[in-house]
Amino acid sequence: MLMTLSTALFPLLMIVAAAWDVLSRRIPNPLVLVLAALFLPFAWVQGMPVSEMLMHLVAGLAVLMAGYVAFALGYLGGGDAKLMGAAALWVGLSGMPQFLVLTVLAGGILALGVLLWSMLHYDLYFWSEGLQQRLAFVKPSVPYGFAIAAGAILSVPGSWLDPTASISTWLTQI
Repeated sequence: MLMTLSTALFPLLMIVAAAWDVLSRRIPNPLVLVLAALFLPFAWVQGMPVSEMLMHLVAGLAVLMAGYVAFALGYLGGGDAKLMGAAALWVGLSGMPQFLVLTVLAGGILALGVLLWSMLHYDLYFWSEGLQQRLAFVKPSVPYGFAIAAGAILSVPGSWLDPTASISTWLTQI
């Protein structure tokens, strides 16, 4: 039961963070702290070796530092940088390429969807202008926490959407 709780809690917290970002364009610090703080106890419960836990910590810190550089340059929000660091803690170094690629793909799809949604919901006055004027006017904000959550949930081994996990594996854990 505890194993099922540990593999279900991470995706649930990521979904909460994504929903919070979509609704308010903010990711609360306490939520990110809980997400990061729960990694070590759940890794220990699952029997992860200490050396592997340390590698996960290295991954989390490296992504957090890179996220802060991206935040300082204006490419990423502060909450997104912290959420990426917390997610990388759970993903680890071995899952980092998959996490980053899936996050970028989800972010691109999300950004395109937000742009199209924004363009469709502007007044007809703006539709009478040329495409260049419409695109210059539309400056939507993208809740990138949604993309981070999607990439993380798909990358964490044993997570809900992990393609290597089977239904029989889940049933034996209950």
